[in-house]
Amino acid sequence: MGKKVREEVPLTNSIDTPVLIDTLPSFLDNIAEAVSVNHIKPTANAFNNIATEHGGERARLTAYNHRHLIREYQLLRWVLIETLEEAMQVEKTAITIIHASIDEAIQQAATSFSLVQERLREQYMATLSHDMKTPLSSITMASGILLRQSQDPSVLKQASKIKHSANRLNQMIEDLLDLTSVNMNGRLKLKLEQCDVYEISEEVMDEIEFNAKNKRLILTGEKVQGLWDRSYLKRAIENLISNAIKYGDKDSSITIKISTTFGRMTWTIHNEGSPIPLEERECIFQVFRRAEAAKSGRAQGWGLGLPLVRAVCESHGGSIGVDSSSETGTTFIIDIPIDSSPYQQAPALPMM
Repeated sequence: MGKKVREEVPLTNSIDTPVLIDTLPSFLDNIAEAVSVNHIKPTANAFNNIATEHGGERARLTAYNHRHLIREYQLLRWVLIETLEEAMQVEKTAITIIHASIDEAIQQAATSFSLVQERLREQYMATLSHDMKTPLSSITMASGILLRQSQDPSVLKQASKIKHSANRLNQMIEDLLDLTSVNMNGRLKLKLEQCDVYEISEEVMDEIEFNAKNKRLILTGEKVQGLWDRSYLKRAIENLISNAIKYGDKDSSITIKISTTFGRMTWTIHNEGSPIPLEERECIFQVFRRAEAAKSGRAQGWGLGLPLVRAVCESHGGSIGVDSSSETGTTFIIDIPIDSSPYQQAPALPMM
């Protein structure tokens, strides 16, 4: 079995044999018990957590992904059935138990693998964010002192760039911490207040217009007041407008529209440019995942912006949609209730 795994999963060649085998002997013992006549175990996974431990070990001790983990069990199934059929006549009931045991083990191991990986990611993000805060505060403070005390235009220009970059990095860290909170708690903790999304949009446009790269920002629609978290809603709008500036065609217009219907507010942003491929329209809303256009070097980032936008929308009881084609351009659509207070106690699933 170990030889077969090393042949088909190349990265196992760097794994020591004790780690590679880990729970396999115990799992085989339990299969033997389950197929024994009159034994109380219906499958090998009854009354034990062997598969769960296997999945956790693979997440902690190896560079496996889900495909590697599942392939191990597929190979085990193949080797086990082939060996038994060559050695003896196997009853149909025993084969059924073996298949059921391995299917259950795959499910349990994969679930444990995902949970452990998620915890490791959360610990990494929390540690990284904490460690970056102190030097970033020093950079921000130093650039602020330069801007207040220097009279040299070249120094002021460079200090302004440093402060802008530090503020951007600080925002990325805040996004990282917020997304970690979403993964742990299922939603963002909102501070709801009456605010106007039209005024928020104008404020964002004024703040980032200098970075619009010759693109014209057009705001249309109606003033809409709602019960929302102003800070989070502003960050969601900032992310979407920034994305439109990054990925929109050069010298093109970016159109922002606000409307209401049936007690809900719809905020859309449209830009011309290369469409988002259909197969990427879900992964762009996942943490650390970006579309191929971003990976190719057209823009830089950690892949946190759109996941945060989704978290903001869903925490308000709404959603974020995307419509993208070469003929019509790309439109992102925020759709949230005007009064988000009834949704604060609604159940929510952790982000993936």
